[in-house]
Amino acid sequence: MAQLRLWWSRQDSGRSHPGDDGAVRNSDLARDGFPFPELRPTPEYEARRDHVLYLLHNSLPHHSGGYATRTHGLLTELNRSGWDVDGVTRLGYPYDMPGMADVPDLPAQERVGLVDYHHLLTGRQIEKKNPMFDYTERYTEALLPLARAERPAILHGASNHWNGLAAVKTGRLLGIPSVYEVRGLWEVTRASRDADWGRSDQYSYLARMEADAARGATRVLAITEALKAELVDRGVDAEKITLVPNGVDTARFTPIPRDEELATELGVQGRTVIGYVGTVVDYEGLNLLLTAARELRRTREDFHVLIVGDGAQLDSLRAVAEDEDLGDVVSFIGRVPHDEVERYYSIIDITPFPRLPLPVCEMVSPLKPFEAMAMGKAVIASDVAALAEIVTPDVNGLLHAKGSSDSLQEQLTRLLDDPELLLELGENSRQWVVENRDWRTLAQVIAGIYAELTES
Repeated sequence: MAQLRLWWSRQDSGRSHPGDDGAVRNSDLARDGFPFPELRPTPEYEARRDHVLYLLHNSLPHHSGGYATRTHGLLTELNRSGWDVDGVTRLGYPYDMPGMADVPDLPAQERVGLVDYHHLLTGRQIEKKNPMFDYTERYTEALLPLARAERPAILHGASNHWNGLAAVKTGRLLGIPSVYEVRGLWEVTRASRDADWGRSDQYSYLARMEADAARGATRVLAITEALKAELVDRGVDAEKITLVPNGVDTARFTPIPRDEELATELGVQGRTVIGYVGTVVDYEGLNLLLTAARELRRTREDFHVLIVGDGAQLDSLRAVAEDEDLGDVVSFIGRVPHDEVERYYSIIDITPFPRLPLPVCEMVSPLKPFEAMAMGKAVIASDVAALAEIVTPDVNGLLHAKGSSDSLQEQLTRLLDDPELLLELGENSRQWVVENRDWRTLAQVIAGIYAELTES
């Protein structure tokens, strides 16, 4: 770790020097760091002290995954608590997202529930992200007129570094504080799938941009202790990092009676249902769940595994289940409408999250465990750091040794054999998430930071 800190400190020995043609290349940024302007000594305008612009990678109503869900949950509660926080989607969104090049023209502003979302669109062109410096220049140029019209007191950027760099840069030009919220490190996600790429210059460059965004911001938020530790190792001052984990709307996700009609339709009536609800990708460790199901079937028939969702690994998992002849104990439901998720949770008893021992899983916690807990389900999670922060064994869930199907099978067997423990863990998990992970509680942490920044 000391060597890593030394590496980051050495990168600060200079600042970016443009080439002979005046361009700031990605290689310049990787070597010298991002060249932020100096902070304007006094704000350019009289700020609205309760107003914040929150820069985003994507948002409702056009995306509804975990990123957009976290955003909307936090912004809704911040707006309910007296702040006026508007979302601002990054320059180029949504036309640069897969399958969205032909979506109808977006208005400059949309309202979803209590939240206003602004779109920084100068046309339908696909915004090039390389060179990075040029993209942030265009991003800042598009953001400045909106900020001058809205007069926010704070600019808040959420992952990834495009938003963080733009928030810091624009904030300094305007003379107002900035917040960078690290929800994940996307270079770490890719490196978890491709170890060779994780040793590349491109990885180091992207890691540097994340570190620079965090080091340049007035305050930093991280969603897990493991992410905070990684940022500190990259040279970010620990004193300015605050933990704001993922959460859930516990008023929406609440225990409901079992939908017997759905259970009958799926052929799982009378069985304990082990259900995974989420994206089906390699690092979720669902191969371990299939292996555990195969071994459990050797001695019992009182359970059934449901996998609800789709993703890149769905076809390969289906092939494994077919090869192992697991059709009598494993069903693949595919993606279901977002407003039907609770119906499927109603027939699930045990929710496994067997994430693999990879850096992305150690650092980043998904939203789905909180939804399962809010529904009163018994959670079994792998003991990667991000999930071990959530689950206290035998209190609000169980942990299994990461990467071990045998350990997962052992914990599943405990709950299959002990219905009272299963119910107790479900009740405890609901109570814990209401007390600790409701968006209202988490939004108050951010509100406190906003108050500190606007009072200083």
